[in-house]
This record gives sequence, C-alpha cells and structure tokens, in this order.
Amino acid sequence: MRSRTIVTLILISSVLVTCVALGTMLIIRRVYSNNARDWAIHTESPNRMFQVDLKGETAPPARLYYPHGMHKVSYSLARYGEPVLHDIPLYGGGVYDDLFLDLFPVQEWITDKTLRLGANGDSKDQIDIIRIANNSTHEIDVLETRFGNSNFFLTFGLAPKEEINIQAAVQTDEHNDSSGLRCIVRSGRRTIEQLAGFDIRARYQSPATYLVNIQESSISITSDRFPPLNLNKQN
Repeated sequence: MRSRTIVTLILISSVLVTCVALGTMLIIRRVYSNNARDWAIHTESPNRMFQVDLKGETAPPARLYYPHGMHKVSYSLARYGEPVLHDIPLYGGGVYDDLFLDLFPVQEWITDKTLRLGANGDSKDQIDIIRIANNSTHEIDVLETRFGNSNFFLTFGLAPKEEINIQAAVQTDEHNDSSGLRCIVRSGRRTIEQLAGFDIRARYQSPATYLVNIQESSISITSDRFPPLNLNKQN
C-alpha cells in the first residue's frame, strides 16, 4: 500500500512538472512572437498632459538566414486625451539593421515635456547639454532630437520663446571621430529638419554644450567646443 502511494505521488509530481514546463514554453513563445513582430507601448507624462503611443511593426524575414524583416516605428501624440499627431514615422530599417527596442530599450520621462528613448546605463557623471530655444512665433507640437546612437528625445508643447536644457550621455572621442544631432520640428502641417555633425577628434572635454535654435522656417545647430562637419542638411 505504501509503495503504491509513493508511485502515485511520483506520477502526480511528474504531471505537474510537465504542465509547468509546457506553460513556461507557451509564455516564452508568446513573448518572443510579440517581440519579433509587432508591439505597442503607451506612456503618459508625469503631469498627465501628454500621452504617447509608440508602435513597432516588423515583417517576417524573407529568407531563413535573415534575422528579421523590414521594420518601422511610429508614434501618436495626444494632449489631455485630444489627438495632436497620428502615426508619425520615427525609425525604420532593413533586415540587417538593429531593431528599435534593441537600440532604445528604455522609455522614461526626464521632464513633464521630454520623453527619452534610449539605452540603459547612461552615466549621470558624464553628460552633454543640449540647449533648445524656440525662437519662432509658433508653439511646437513635438521636437524630435536624435543625439548620437543611444538617445532619442521627444519634446512636446514647446511654447514660443521657451528654452529648455536636456542632459544626455556624452558623445566622446574614445570610439568616434564625430558627434551628431538630428532635429525635426513638427507643428501642425509644418515640418523642419536639420542634421549636424561635429569634429571631436582629440578635442573632447566633458561636458560639451550643443545649441539648437529654432526659427520660423529653419533650425541651426551649433556647439560651444567643436567645429562643424560638412554634412549639414536642411529640408
């Protein structure tokens, strides 16, 4: 009788372990499937003024040896729940380009107006300053600032004559010869874009300050330390 009881307990334990293992496999598969294809992230500013929805879409790989298919990321913006912008392109790439969440796994509000999309482990001891001034007569719905390879900043509701400072992980000359910023202003149907690069070879001393000056129909980007490279482009 005792041996039968022991055998029964062993069988029950085996069944439970099998169920748990299968359940774990299903969870992992479901998460992996979601991460490999489409995803959505909703976030709200600390003061609840701005609501942002990020959406990622990734096509299946066309070949077995491709890591993934073509992919793109867009965002939508609401202010106090009222839609402002819808499905604005933010990032895209091909089969061998890094996926967005691999490059920018962190989404955090650094102020009530600025959302950072970036990498983990940014040092608070070494920072660069991005000084932004809206010298136009229009409120800016969103300013997209791509700073180097590890940070996207989305700044919302920038009023005329308003100035803000953003702290960002340094772009040093340890592994790079240049630093770069790309800014896009979106306000209603108005879109302005500016790309700027700077020569930092053997010149870097933290912190550096970058100045983003937004005018009615243009953006200028300068640095207090570094000479510009010949890649400024305006649309």
